[in-house]
Amino acid sequence: MNYSSLLSLAATSALVLGACSGSSSSPTAESTQVTTATLDAVVAAYCDKLSTCFGDVFSRATFKDQATCRARLGIEFGSSMKGPGVAITEAQGQACLTAAKAAACSVIIDGGISACQFKGTLADGAACTSESQCQSGSCFVAEKASCGKCAQRAAAGADCSAQQCAAGLFCADSKKCVMRGAEGATCDANAAPCAFGVECFEGKCTKPLAKDAACKAGSGRSCDLAGGLYCKPTALPAADGTCVSYTLAQPGQQCGLSLDPVAYAVCVDDSQCIGAKGATPGECTAHLADGAACGSGAEPVACQFPAKCRDGKCAVLDPTLCK
Repeated sequence: MNYSSLLSLAATSALVLGACSGSSSSPTAESTQVTTATLDAVVAAYCDKLSTCFGDVFSRATFKDQATCRARLGIEFGSSMKGPGVAITEAQGQACLTAAKAAACSVIIDGGISACQFKGTLADGAACTSESQCQSGSCFVAEKASCGKCAQRAAAGADCSAQQCAAGLFCADSKKCVMRGAEGATCDANAAPCAFGVECFEGKCTKPLAKDAACKAGSGRSCDLAGGLYCKPTALPAADGTCVSYTLAQPGQQCGLSLDPVAYAVCVDDSQCIGAKGATPGECTAHLADGAACGSGAEPVACQFPAKCRDGKCAVLDPTLCK
């Protein structure tokens, strides 16, 4: 597994939980609007689960710390709550909270928490920004678009360039909906990817190498990058080496591979490595704040999750603008 695919789980997190909002005149939990307290608890439970399932590297690289995770996912939820068509009750919110706390790590990334995948009242074709606005439970928003449209989810093997895949399926680089392969499954890096925790090696989903295992830098099975390891050559220029822990670098510090001495550093604390190429290290650069100018340069700096670069500025989706 490469580091960019690890970071892409950040975007997945918003889709796994959906959004929570709703209204009713009845005072029962089955029909009243989900409370802010329940929403906050769901966000906290999910941030805890991210840390438990994916480790310190993923958590720090994406959100810096638990407080930032809760704040940024809270923004995602808050934005979605303003959208038309959302109708989530307190009872549904509580069911989501219970399920989020108990969910297995494999469910978080490969299938999503079914109790947290809400459906709204908007018909197919209606403008939307979140899954829970739509009757289908699916809202497709293009990468740089500000609004999307409600639509049915795509089945296995169907095109996913403009549709969400059905539950349990993943939109592969081939833009086809596929199921991620478990350990031992036949795989292809582009068309038949592997599940989180295993990598495609010689056509089979295989566990990455553990700490202190023998490895070959640049070829062969990878060390467990998600687990904090890289292949450190024993003596240059030979590629033979050992899986050892890499360094966690903060904004302003050196990142990537360096040869004198041999070391590898991964950016954390909500930053990304800019300028690294081959054995030339780069520098960790903080993700851009909401409202900041973005999209320029040969290697653009990403916006802080959940914002994306839209019309030259980092912006969170606003459902009130979609008609």
